[in-house]
Amino acid sequence: MELQIVATSVEVTSQAEQYIKRKITKLHRHLPGIIDIKVDLAAEGTKSPEERYLAKLVVNSKVADSVFHAEGRGENLLQAVDRVVDVMIRQLERFKGKLYDRSRTIAKAREKAREQRSTEQDTEPPRRVVKVKRFVIDAMTQEEAITRMERLGHDFFLYTDAQDHEPRLLYRRHDGNYGVIEPEFK
Repeated sequence: MELQIVATSVEVTSQAEQYIKRKITKLHRHLPGIIDIKVDLAAEGTKSPEERYLAKLVVNSKVADSVFHAEGRGENLLQAVDRVVDVMIRQLERFKGKLYDRSRTIAKAREKAREQRSTEQDTEPPRRVVKVKRFVIDAMTQEEAITRMERLGHDFFLYTDAQDHEPRLLYRRHDGNYGVIEPEFK
């Protein structure tokens, strides 16, 4: 996590900076996956002394690519930081609750769809062959077969090996490599 503290028209002592870091690092408890946090601190000439110091907080999270903004004011710098952290904690908890509720709703919908599929499979007619395709199998090397399969955009390719004139089935594996099936006839 990267923490950036920017002070405008206010002096931030090392003691105040440590206090801010300690308060900010607690945000991970409320939403894991925080990438970076920016704290903007400023002193403004307001009529009300209770709102003289301003603290703005921007949190970037990798959870759903989210960005959170909060603002807090206080009589002194530390009070403004406390208020902005409290506002941010409420935002993060509310967001985390929405994610939790959304995931529970999605899980329920998936379960319902799974149940519907299982009942549909019980009533589904047996599968049958609907198309027969005939083509000439060319003799070629394994490298030529890979090239042709890639050019066609297929996941498998049937060819005759150029050396021993036996059929081979070339296929793409899930890891991106290739496999070859060499049938043996009785």
